[in-house]
Amino acid sequence: GLASDWSTLYAADYSTGNIHEVDLSSGTLVMPPIASLDNPEGLAIDNEGRLLVVETGTSRLLRIDLANGNAITTLAEGLDLSQGGIPGAAPDTFFFDAVAVGPSGDIYVTGGGSNVIQKIKANKVR
Repeated sequence: GLASDWSTLYAADYSTGNIHEVDLSSGTLVMPPIASLDNPEGLAIDNEGRLLVVETGTSRLLRIDLANGNAITTLAEGLDLSQGGIPGAAPDTFFFDAVAVGPSGDIYVTGGGSNVIQKIKANKVR
């Protein structure tokens, strides 16, 4: 997964679980990684500049507050997500779970394996 706020690029590495940060003005990889999660996939920036992450290994949607020491909050659990690809193939070769934020602040999470879109209303987010 990739997301950007136009000054920084965030990239999820499914295999290592790391969320990396790249400074777009210099092209420099910021170290250490923002977080180490369980199979992160989809990324998005919410309307308040926080990073949303679909963590497929735990079927959760997480929010990382980049301005507050990368504090992690669980927004939703038990999401209907895909659970990897075919044994022996690269992980998530066939399905991808993503996240997007609408203008209202509502969050949409796709479940690739089940062909679902899950909506989390802005006023229901902790």
